[in-house]
Amino acid sequence: MNTIQLIKLKNAGDEAYFTSNISNEAAIGSIDNKNKINSDSTVAEFNKCDTDLLIDYIIKTHHAIAKTNSIVIYNLTQKAVYRHGDRHPELKKFCEVAFLFFQNLLNQLLKEELYLFPVIRQAANDSKFTNAMMISLCKL
Repeated sequence: MNTIQLIKLKNAGDEAYFTSNISNEAAIGSIDNKNKINSDSTVAEFNKCDTDLLIDYIIKTHHAIAKTNSIVIYNLTQKAVYRHGDRHPELKKFCEVAFLFFQNLLNQLLKEELYLFPVIRQAANDSKFTNAMMISLCKL
């Protein structure tokens, strides 16, 4: 068990960051605005956002933080085992459990980015198309 396996999982979903259909200005604006709105208006702001924007926001902020911090925390557990494992054998077991936890977490994030979010995007696009068709048919 090593950090390289976790880093490979972390980097596996990075291609998704560059394939979004959202403009850079919109993404930057949404990230900049998150610090300007208070917690009461956060829900209202996100309800107004496009589905693609929300998915990109989740991937670029929450998933990126989870991926980065999981590697940092696992490296710290390895460091603790290396320095104190002789006196505290339970640290070795903790390091193994931490590795399995972070491997599971990174696999879950990867599944969301590769399978769940594309399905949500497609469903949102289909519903927009269907709603637009219904409105145009009602006007006839």
